[in-house]
Amino acid sequence: MATAVSVIAAPASPALAEPISFDLGTPALTRNASGAMELFATDGADRVWHRWQSGPGSAWSGWSQLDGSLRSVAAQSNGTNHVELFGINDQGLIWHRWQLPAGGWSSWTSIEGELTSLAVARNQDNRMELFGTNNLGQVWHRAETTAGSHTFGPWALFNDGLMRTVAAETNEDGRVELFALNDAGEIFHRAQTRPAGWSAWAKLDGTLKSLAVAKAADGRLELFGANAAEQMWHRRQIDKGGAEWTGWDSVPGQARTMAAETDANGRIAHVVMNGAGESLVRVQQQDGWSDFTKLAGDLAPLYWITHNTQAELFANAVTVPNAIIKIVGDVNLDLSGREFIRIAAGVQILGDTSVHPRGPRLFTTSFPRVLFQLGHDPAQVTSDNVRISGIRLDGGQGEEPAETEEEDSDAIRIFSSRNVQIDHSELYGWRGATVLVDDGQGRLGRDDDPATMVRVVDNYMHHNQHQTGDVIGGGHGGGYGVAVRNGGFVLIERNVFDWNRHAVAGDGREGSGYRMYNNLVLPNGGWNTDVYHTHMIDMHARDSCGLGSYNCGLAGEFMDIKYNTILYSAGTGIKLRGTPSVGMYVSNNVFTHRQEFGNSIDDAAMVQNETGLHASANVFGFTATTGTRSNVCDFDGDGTNDTFLASGANWWYQSTTLGWHHLRQSTITADKVTAFGDRNGDGRCDVTANGTVHPTAG
Repeated sequence: MATAVSVIAAPASPALAEPISFDLGTPALTRNASGAMELFATDGADRVWHRWQSGPGSAWSGWSQLDGSLRSVAAQSNGTNHVELFGINDQGLIWHRWQLPAGGWSSWTSIEGELTSLAVARNQDNRMELFGTNNLGQVWHRAETTAGSHTFGPWALFNDGLMRTVAAETNEDGRVELFALNDAGEIFHRAQTRPAGWSAWAKLDGTLKSLAVAKAADGRLELFGANAAEQMWHRRQIDKGGAEWTGWDSVPGQARTMAAETDANGRIAHVVMNGAGESLVRVQQQDGWSDFTKLAGDLAPLYWITHNTQAELFANAVTVPNAIIKIVGDVNLDLSGREFIRIAAGVQILGDTSVHPRGPRLFTTSFPRVLFQLGHDPAQVTSDNVRISGIRLDGGQGEEPAETEEEDSDAIRIFSSRNVQIDHSELYGWRGATVLVDDGQGRLGRDDDPATMVRVVDNYMHHNQHQTGDVIGGGHGGGYGVAVRNGGFVLIERNVFDWNRHAVAGDGREGSGYRMYNNLVLPNGGWNTDVYHTHMIDMHARDSCGLGSYNCGLAGEFMDIKYNTILYSAGTGIKLRGTPSVGMYVSNNVFTHRQEFGNSIDDAAMVQNETGLHASANVFGFTATTGTRSNVCDFDGDGTNDTFLASGANWWYQSTTLGWHHLRQSTITADKVTAFGDRNGDGRCDVTANGTVHPTAG
């Protein structure tokens, strides 16, 4: 009996999880009803891509994105010679769709089961046969009930071997032959027997990391593969349908994954994808093979960091444009001894937060001058479209401030690079700045257009401290959450700051500035000449007057500071040291300080040395005790009640695992909250205030 399938929406992109297979991301190549070739592939972001020849042997189209999110694909023309596409997402769920006779594609349809690799071939009677391996290494297969029906019989288990990836092709006599690699990369194959059944696994010499198979014009199968060093190899059956094979021949070039298929002329097309996301194709000739030709358009390559020993792989991967680097949650990656690691344009560094809520830990104990660098102004190099998310970046200083004579050490420097985002990370133990933004090329935007901005959002930045020298003329002291210089501009939103000399600082040059919205500045500050006081939000001036330094003259361009909660009161909350060319606008913030303006560093929410600070609608004298409700409800669904804070600017909750977490911007204070509880049944605490239930987003 056929197994029922359900038609549902395109496969969604689930949360980042540990990889479920050694070589997911295999492309698929097949021939359509016109005889033209069609190529399918996934990139490092699990997007599904498709390109095709305009006719048999003709030029290739560019990449076109299909809907859905998949990790690996397989394809085969079905009984009506229309292409059928199969895929697995990063949870191992199986999907398929097919080309329609009138054009276009069917909806994605689910097939029950979970796999880590899959392959498909067409039986002698034109029924599709689907093969796959699961997390246990078991090999399963199932066949279409009737050709072109898109329904399948039950799964059947090959119970005589554990494998991790498969490939399949139909022999000249119509029998399907299955190839597989085990965890050691050893190569096995087996074939259908008549009237039914399969031969035992037979081992081929060599080891591979990926493989593909196709049938040549003379009916012999040809096997292709790449090993762990990404070297490519090729061999063929001695007789069509036979069990004997030639030796391995080396193939020029390098590849991570590949696909192969016979074209309308009986020649094999061999497509490979390398570590840079490039796609290259060669075609069988009468006397050998054509050279590889690069297809236009590169896909984002994927790198998995799964072990603590992969620092070299990580350092190399971030230099590959558009690379996506996913780091497993229990990794502790030691980057000591490395500095000025250049991050290329388009790179995404994504940490898995399933083990630790702030993600895997990347650390250094060698105090590099700069650990990560995006762009380079003297060389006019930029690194646009970079994201760093879900990691713990440990600078090695610990909880004690650095001494005056010790060099600064910055975590991330960004030079004139647009659409850069640092989010959902923990950055701590840095002697300089955790994020420093410099715009010597004048490329960064000041408005809310994300395409032109640097964004630092939803992070926890703490214990970044560096003492100054003497009080008078004492010199530099570092230890910043976020800093701007040389015209740098940044959006700073929904972050938590604690134990920083300055949460935010600027050098005062023309163009330097920031937008700072909805942040929480906790009570602890930094160290300034061995005295526990400093100011949290800063803009230096360019000139020095009297006994101080950088305390008069130009002080940046534009600063917009709104809806922040500043619990720090050991020193000034906000200090403007000179006069900005546009202004510093401070509104709708909540301060623990009771005094709005002052001349002393200790007793006021704000200090300006000259002019240009425009304050309005701020609240002073807030106390955390009146704004906090302890152990009220479970906001994050971890089974433990959390503490709630309503300052009059924002709502926050303090998770037992994640620390303070932003809920929403709201002027409703804690005394207006009437109830806490899970009102919508999603396992998370909701807040009732002024007669309205405010649900907590997942």
